[in-house]
Amino acid sequence: MAQLLRTPLYDAHVSAGGRMVPFGGYELPVQYGGIIEEHQAVRTAVGLFDVSHMGQVFLQGRAVEALLHRCFTNNHAKSKVGELRYTFLLDERGRIKDDMIVYRLDAERFLTIPNAATTPMVVAWLQEHAPVGATVLDQSAAHFCLALQGPAAQRTLATLAPGTDWGAQEFFTLRYVDLGLTARVLVSRSGYTGEDGFELVGPAAEAPLLWQRLLQAGAAFGIKPCGLGARDTLRMEKGFLLSGQDFHDDRTPLEANTEFAVRYDHDFIGRAALEEQKRVGGYAHFCGLVLQEHRGVPRAHFPVLFEGTQVGVLSSGTLSPTLGKGIGLCYLPDPLDRPGTTVHVQVRDRAVPATVTAFPLVPKPAPPSTPAGTA
Repeated sequence: MAQLLRTPLYDAHVSAGGRMVPFGGYELPVQYGGIIEEHQAVRTAVGLFDVSHMGQVFLQGRAVEALLHRCFTNNHAKSKVGELRYTFLLDERGRIKDDMIVYRLDAERFLTIPNAATTPMVVAWLQEHAPVGATVLDQSAAHFCLALQGPAAQRTLATLAPGTDWGAQEFFTLRYVDLGLTARVLVSRSGYTGEDGFELVGPAAEAPLLWQRLLQAGAAFGIKPCGLGARDTLRMEKGFLLSGQDFHDDRTPLEANTEFAVRYDHDFIGRAALEEQKRVGGYAHFCGLVLQEHRGVPRAHFPVLFEGTQVGVLSSGTLSPTLGKGIGLCYLPDPLDRPGTTVHVQVRDRAVPATVTAFPLVPKPAPPSTPAGTA
């Protein structure tokens, strides 16, 4: 078994009482004080996550836009400097190899952040398809990535950088900010929780200092360090995909209800397969389920039934701290994918009724603006 990797914040997690578990090839905290406590901090105040296990891959050169056109579903050539776009890397069948965000840093330089377990595959795929004049640089080990999430995220950052108008920064944009480190930190208004928040990228060696400064700055607002457990319950309540769980080389963006990240104005790998699937139709769709009873916790791989017949299987499931009920994510065929449909989830020896529910599964906070590239 390969030795687990550690982020620059491993010692800080252990010192804070983080319960460390293997995830994506790394040893990461699943929780500190408790998943529900951390979850509620993000929904009502502010939480801080170490997501330095995610990849940090730079794409650059005079032919970089040709590489992006060939490999990604979104049209990143249309991004302005300082904009982010959500996108997919597909195989020739149109199946999702990975999802990620691509940042435009300048005219010929981009940053993409793939999932931890898929980073080596993504780097190899991009290098294989890179034309002359485009370079793929994996600098994951040299950078940290922190996620500051929740309604008090702006006030927390304002404590560290009071001269910056954090409310004026649009969603899915980035800026470089002096946060007291030796280099400016890349700060994007983005996240994986469904709340307002920011993701920060900088030199790996300075992660412990910024981590402590953010916790100190957010103390007055109830900040909590948060682990993988809360990250998972938060993203499930919003219906966000998890690589390796909600897709794993087996689903297309059409099935995953994420066609907003696909632009058919360029010849990306998998485009023909998507166009054919769209023409033929009849494919399942990614859905949210809310159990109608307060008891029972659905988990991944639990069967989904309709009138006693299995029609799907949960790709993700948990107890929603916000709703106090079990929730699940799954792919269901038409017309069972329509909101309001009642199905059943097999929770151990019981078939528990559940309602197909539109995303997000919990009330949605007012967004700061429309994400760049999704309008």
